[in-house]
Amino acid sequence: MKTRISVFQLFASIVVFESGTAVFFYLASDTKQDAWITILIYILPAVVLQIIYTSLWNSYPDDNVMTYMPKIFGKFIGNFLTILYIIYFMYGAARALRDFSELMSIAVLPKLPLILISSILIIITCYAVFSGVESICRMAAAFLFVFLGFF
Repeated sequence: MKTRISVFQLFASIVVFESGTAVFFYLASDTKQDAWITILIYILPAVVLQIIYTSLWNSYPDDNVMTYMPKIFGKFIGNFLTILYIIYFMYGAARALRDFSELMSIAVLPKLPLILISSILIIITCYAVFSGVESICRMAAAFLFVFLGFF
C-alpha cells in the first residue's frame, strides 16, 4: 500500500515533533522575560531542518530516509548515517516516553505506577503506528493549529 501525505502534513508533523516536548521544559532559565527571543533562536535551525526534510521528500518521493541516504552519500557513509539516524530517534523516543510518563505521574496520576503509565503510552503509540503514517500526519496537521493557538 502506498503512503501519501501532503507537504503540509509533513511540515506539521515535523513542527509538532520538534515542538512537542520543548514546551514542557524551560529552555533558558536566565532569559526571564526575554524567553520568547530564546524560542525564536531555537526555531530558526528547526525551520532550516524542515526545509531540508521537505526538499528531500520532494526530490525522492518514492524513497524513505533509509533508501535515499545511501543514494546521496554513497553506500558506506549513507548506511552509517542511516544507523545514526535510527539511534537518534530511538533515543528521542525513549527519552520522550520517560519524560511524559514522569510528567503524567507527577501532575495527573501520582498513585499509578510509572510502568503502567509508560505501558499505556506505548499502547497508544502502537495503535497510532498501526493506523498508519497518514493518520498520524493528519492528526499532526489538525493539532498544529491547536498548538499554534496556544503558543
